[in-house]
Amino acid sequence: LRQSPLGKVSVSWHADSGLQAGSSIAVYHQTDAPPGERDWRIALKASDDASSVPGIVASTESGDLYHLLHTFNDNFQHAVLSGHSKRYSSTHRVAKLGSNTFSELEHRCSVAISEASGKAMGKKRKRKNGEARLRSQLRLQDEVEFEWLRQWYIQGQYHAAIHSWWHQPIEFLTSSWKKLDQITRLKASALVSEAAGGASSR
Repeated sequence: LRQSPLGKVSVSWHADSGLQAGSSIAVYHQTDAPPGERDWRIALKASDDASSVPGIVASTESGDLYHLLHTFNDNFQHAVLSGHSKRYSSTHRVAKLGSNTFSELEHRCSVAISEASGKAMGKKRKRKNGEARLRSQLRLQDEVEFEWLRQWYIQGQYHAAIHSWWHQPIEFLTSSWKKLDQITRLKASALVSEAAGGASSR
């Protein structure tokens, strides 16, 4: 854990993103510390002072529920300072609709794969347009892999077992990533061949 002027940092300074404007954040946590012991702490500071002010600290004990109300997250950052006990926490947020959701990502993956399997793979596409689409598809692949699949699998088998609703969406995203990866390889190969052909004809 990284050492800071306030103590060892378990979760670094941050403000949550992808939330509905003015919405609150709730965090419930439990520790295995003895009853009444308040070894885990929450640090808070204004976002404008993020690089110059250490912040203030609130101690917590097992079973505490704390809230970051209304526009607090817009103007302040928070961090979690480690105690000596084990900590289990659950964070509850009001996410923006239409972004950072499975349904939105499902739609984008389906559109990208559908376009690539039709006329979008035709040879008449200009190389410049092909390069732009390839970059866009690579960004989509990265989002699927790093923000969804890796975050799922890193939680382990027990997490997967108790969240069975997510099995089908994760299977869809895994399949989509494989299809997108195959399409990316084909597009990249075509662009390289096109560039090589253009260079040899000069």
